[in-house]
Amino acid sequence: GRPETALVSWSVAGAVLGYLPANLPPARIFMGAAGSMFLGFLLAGLAIGESWAGLTQLAFTILAPTLLLAVPIFNTTFVTVTRKLSGIPLSRGKADHINYRLLAHGMSRTRTLLAVYVLSAVSGTVGVLVVTSTPLAYAAGASLFLILLMYLGVFLYEGRTQDLERQFQVAKEKPGWEESPWYRWVIRVVAVAGDVVLVF
Repeated sequence: GRPETALVSWSVAGAVLGYLPANLPPARIFMGAAGSMFLGFLLAGLAIGESWAGLTQLAFTILAPTLLLAVPIFNTTFVTVTRKLSGIPLSRGKADHINYRLLAHGMSRTRTLLAVYVLSAVSGTVGVLVVTSTPLAYAAGASLFLILLMYLGVFLYEGRTQDLERQFQVAKEKPGWEESPWYRWVIRVVAVAGDVVLVF
């Protein structure tokens, strides 16, 4: 019942699909900051700009848009947290986004791209299912997906990206916590906490 939202959605989808072939590896064009921020603004606006039947206002304003855009939100959060932990300035470029971490784990560029696409498709599907399911079903689905992201974060953080970082020439502001004796212990505690939540 909102044709203007449908029109903008299809227009954005068409523009992105037209751009995508030139951006696939080996990329011939790259999106700059102005393009990516405008696209992110459009996607965020479309994600929160609807009133979905069957959802409470709280669930709609927090859960559904978060799941629809879980991959970029996760990537931004992951980069922010890991840079703070590593003593790297947040404003500097560094090979620590999720695609670099997957490459550091030995995945090829094609498989890395496919993994990010699949993760995005899963999060989008869960987000759409949230708005069409019962409260119990979407709470369960959202919880399982967020636990999956937590495990993925631990897995990605253990990928060593030093070889990929040389091109960025980033200097640390202070020693990172990877040099701390607590590092492995904290990683294990986070993993065990995820196991406990998953069992319950």
